[in-house]
Amino acid sequence: MSVPATVSAQRSPSGGCKDAAAAAELAADQGRLDEAIPRYRRALSCQPAWAEGWWRLGSILYELDRYAEAAVAFRTVTRLAPANGDSFAMLGLCEARLGRRAAALAHIAKGRQLGLRDEPRFMRVVWFTEGSLLLEEGRFAAAQERFEALARDEVPAQQLAEPLARAVLGILPGRAAPPGLLDAAGQAQYFAAIRDMGNAKAYWKKVVEQFGAEPNVHFAYGRYLLSIYEDDLAVREFQAEIAAHPSHLLAHVGVAGAKAGADPVFALPFAERAAQLAPNLGEARFLLGMILLNLGDVRRATIELERARTLSPREAKILFQLARAYSRAGRRADAERTQALYQKLTEMNEKRTKAR
Repeated sequence: MSVPATVSAQRSPSGGCKDAAAAAELAADQGRLDEAIPRYRRALSCQPAWAEGWWRLGSILYELDRYAEAAVAFRTVTRLAPANGDSFAMLGLCEARLGRRAAALAHIAKGRQLGLRDEPRFMRVVWFTEGSLLLEEGRFAAAQERFEALARDEVPAQQLAEPLARAVLGILPGRAAPPGLLDAAGQAQYFAAIRDMGNAKAYWKKVVEQFGAEPNVHFAYGRYLLSIYEDDLAVREFQAEIAAHPSHLLAHVGVAGAKAGADPVFALPFAERAAQLAPNLGEARFLLGMILLNLGDVRRATIELERARTLSPREAKILFQLARAYSRAGRRADAERTQALYQKLTEMNEKRTKAR
């Protein structure tokens, strides 16, 4: 594993430490890793601020599956080189191996925020590990994003099919699924991720035909159809999901969202049911409020949109619709204030997006 420039730039061994460091590096370069470890430790004992040495020691320990010791080394690098994203990511990878999921996710996210070196193999390990951790947490949408990014980076389908399918279908790792479902759904969504829409649609149709009675299958196909702007077909799939599983929250949200503007009368009962199923879900309250506003029920719309704003105060779209509601109700000052907040939040989000 190559050494990041921001680590290499740290203070190198001097004086009597040089010989120990040179012996450690020679052993490492010749593949004598078991010899290199005590030699790096000896060099670091007299030069504890040698960040590159800690990085190399951590890399060797990681390669030998000695993750607890590697984590100590990489944690030291994060203190000595706090602007280096690679060391935070490596610390996260060690913690993932040790079952420390929350810490691993936090450190990988910190590494990505600081920036990671452009080395494909390293980036793939980081993204796959983060996706797997998110999947274990039940954060399915975020996990799906990571696995689809890997698909677009040409990671083979056979490596991604199962975790991608679990993310799309909301099936936690270790939970059983009907034989063939994960492979079929994973392959279908893999084609969707790489923008092979013809194969994606054909594969998803086969998945629905064979496994349509399973939870989330119609819903997942509906989400794919929405992504290619086939809204009416998507709504049919969401309705099929609801017919099989009447309390499926996200299918109700899907119908309400797809029809909120084009057919608010049709969308209203789905939005109302979503709000009943999840009274504290900001998205459900938002959709119900927007649909009511589109139907001219300004009073109820304002109530729902104000609830949505309380539940999801950082959502710009809620502020936009609430400003509309205030304007329709003749509450000019409230409308202007809310519109100004919408503009401010939108600008902040745009800056945050550009900074990524």
